[in-house]
Amino acid sequence: MPKIQTSLKMAIIDAVISSVIFAPGQVQADSPNIDFLRTVLEAKQLQINALKTALDNTRRYVEKTAQQADQATEATQSKANSFLDSIKIGGVAEVEMTGTETYSGADSSDITLATVETFIDTQPHEYLGTHVQFIYEDGGKGPSASMMKGAGHSHTS
Repeated sequence: MPKIQTSLKMAIIDAVISSVIFAPGQVQADSPNIDFLRTVLEAKQLQINALKTALDNTRRYVEKTAQQADQATEATQSKANSFLDSIKIGGVAEVEMTGTETYSGADSSDITLATVETFIDTQPHEYLGTHVQFIYEDGGKGPSASMMKGAGHSHTS
């Protein structure tokens, strides 16, 4: 056993002496020099600058796209508002009232709905306009109703 310990001690002493003698040359040969590190650092800095530029470009693109989306939303809302502003609704009602007194002094009165007209006008597009009209008339032979739309005319009784 003492012989093994002695040879182990000798191997350790040889390894230490070898590392002291040969290691500085190997460390210098294996370790990067300052010029190489400077080159690597400059390349990494160029990559960082390129990434910063790409990030700035992406931010500008996102901001521009967001502004375009906001403008499109506003334009759509203004078109919707302008469409609602272009709708016109109107109409008229004609009421007939009569009052009579007989020779004997009896009074009578009558209220009759003679005509009702309702219309809706709109221009949903620059080249398209609409007019829809509903008419109710009491022509003496019972009520009748008609509907006009655009240039056509339909009549129902």
